[in-house]
Amino acid sequence: MCPEEVVETMAHSIAEDIKTKDFLPCYLLYGEESYQIRYYKNQLVKALAGDDTMNFARYQGKGVREDEVESFAETLPFFAERRVILIEDAGLFSSQNRFPEILEKMPATTVMVFTEASPDKRSRLYKTITKIGLAVEYKPLQEEQLKRWFAGLLAREGKKMTIRDMEHLFLRSGTDMNVLSNEAEKLIALVGDREIIDSKDIDAVCPEQLAMSIFRLTDAIGMKNRKTAVEAYEKLLASNEPPLRILYMLNRQFHLLLQVKNMKAASHSDGEIASVLKIPPFTVRNYAAQARNFKKAELEAAYLAGTKLEEAVKTGRITDQMAVETFIIQYA
Repeated sequence: MCPEEVVETMAHSIAEDIKTKDFLPCYLLYGEESYQIRYYKNQLVKALAGDDTMNFARYQGKGVREDEVESFAETLPFFAERRVILIEDAGLFSSQNRFPEILEKMPATTVMVFTEASPDKRSRLYKTITKIGLAVEYKPLQEEQLKRWFAGLLAREGKKMTIRDMEHLFLRSGTDMNVLSNEAEKLIALVGDREIIDSKDIDAVCPEQLAMSIFRLTDAIGMKNRKTAVEAYEKLLASNEPPLRILYMLNRQFHLLLQVKNMKAASHSDGEIASVLKIPPFTVRNYAAQARNFKKAELEAAYLAGTKLEEAVKTGRITDQMAVETFIIQYA
């Protein structure tokens, strides 16, 4: 796996078309994982147009003019093999427009590339692209794919990290590929000529994401350590996290712990739990360990209390800061 390569698992892939230089009339790249979309969009446009600016047109956001795109698409390329049109996040898959007709009648010398976060698959435009071109959905990588990809980023610069430390990074910074790419750059710069990157390096330069801070706060509550819980909460406030968001995330954490505890009791595997709860498999072990600090009845009561406190804040019966403090005092 190349350092920057992202796995495409469908039978017909953009990577394959780039390799063979056998391109379809149109492409749609969409989904949750913006890093992968950006990577393959850039690779595809580079393979199609190279440095040719005369035969390349880019449109971004709402307000794309159909007549302008149509005119460019129907014009034969000027001293080049093809004309290339890139249309990014224009909202064309949730409205009626003439782009299906434009795609179907444009010459074979034009290729149109779309990116969209969440296109309506019932739209005529989506159906047209899947009929004459290729629509590819990019989802977050599976755990092992993500680890291989991140190891590749480090290997390109002659660096290594143990699996345990990599999981520590993912827990601390999350699994968003854009964030992890930035963290890799910081870590590589920090260690200089040193080959191995360890957890101390991660803690030194990689900010702790909200989810990890909430995990620490929940840990303190589970240990009935009110002093540590209050300190963790004050640290969150100092980082400008709104109390209502802290309450929401804390309640979400207790809901996850309750679900993990129930599924573990029913003998579900970590992989099954991860799939149902849509969390990385390596985090299931952490959730399961944390859930052991609570009885099932305690988790149920905490989740119910958190839900009621959220409602009380939203209806103005209590302030958001008082709600969080009440929760901590009650359960820590």
